[in-house]
Amino acid sequence: MRKLIILLCTIGMCVPALALADTPSPSAQQQCAAERTAMGADAFKALYGTNGNKSNAFGKCVSKRASANAKALSNAAAQCTIKAYRSNGTQINQTSVITMAPLSERHFENVLGVLGESSVSDARIEVSCNKQFFPYAAVYKPGGPETNFVTASFALDTDLVTGVGNTPGTVVFQAPGLYLQAKPGDSFKQFDIPLVEGVRYKKATMEFDLYVDKFPNGIFAGVTAMRRTDKTMYYGLIVRGGRSKTIIDMGVDDDIMDGNGGPWKERSNYHVFFEYDTVSGRLTFKLTRNGALVETLSGPINHFDLSKNGKTFRVDFGQSGVADGAYFPPIGWRFSNLKVVLEPLE
Repeated sequence: MRKLIILLCTIGMCVPALALADTPSPSAQQQCAAERTAMGADAFKALYGTNGNKSNAFGKCVSKRASANAKALSNAAAQCTIKAYRSNGTQINQTSVITMAPLSERHFENVLGVLGESSVSDARIEVSCNKQFFPYAAVYKPGGPETNFVTASFALDTDLVTGVGNTPGTVVFQAPGLYLQAKPGDSFKQFDIPLVEGVRYKKATMEFDLYVDKFPNGIFAGVTAMRRTDKTMYYGLIVRGGRSKTIIDMGVDDDIMDGNGGPWKERSNYHVFFEYDTVSGRLTFKLTRNGALVETLSGPINHFDLSKNGKTFRVDFGQSGVADGAYFPPIGWRFSNLKVVLEPLE
């Protein structure tokens, strides 16, 4: 199955000369039907069919014509910057900027074709908007009429699956846009996550965008942590600037998970992703830079009680001052587009 993972995606005029926003496009099915009529059924099957009798030709044609869609959720106009990437991290076409009217919706048919990619098998579309919005894509399954609706995802590491919504009782917390620009005297931000008392959760995911300015003068930079106010720390992310190294505190003394060094660079944009899974008993960390996956770490967790438990469950970012003479605030670093999701045990 082809993959199309949309990471906070809207898509607009990926080639500035194309005024897609103002001209309705035929659907993928209509485009393929017209192409089949124009070239003849046999030629159409030879071009698109991949199975023994070429009976999947129409589905294969449609699958090349995924649509991207976005709803603006703000009462003010939103400006969005869009980039598209292949699975190897190289950018498709050029960066584009579009404006979305207040509370509007935009649909763009055949988005990969508009980008000039007629045969790409994996694609990822990124956007940064200055107002809140909701993205999704429609992808037509080869060989049949099934349509998959895909919402925001992290990376191109799984097959496309049908969007079915969150499990009942799922807690979703979001802080769209910039929520911390660390500077002297203002280098720490925390959010309380509204868990339901008495409910145990099986998995917590957290992801956000991060701009790394300069590494602090100290050895380490405190980046983020997920914790409960009874002194339970599920994990904490630290960057050792001199070695460009990831260090993850696993919440108990002398238990850390670290990388081999190298993924962190000054004046670079990153997407940070954590998955804390009490069923598998593992924490997974993924780091992308400019659309390409640069590090994955995974290790066993120490705290299996993922619940409120009469306390406050929170995530925090940066740090307010120097700790132990070695841990410094990440001055100049920018944190944005936070999303935290906790899924309840069934």
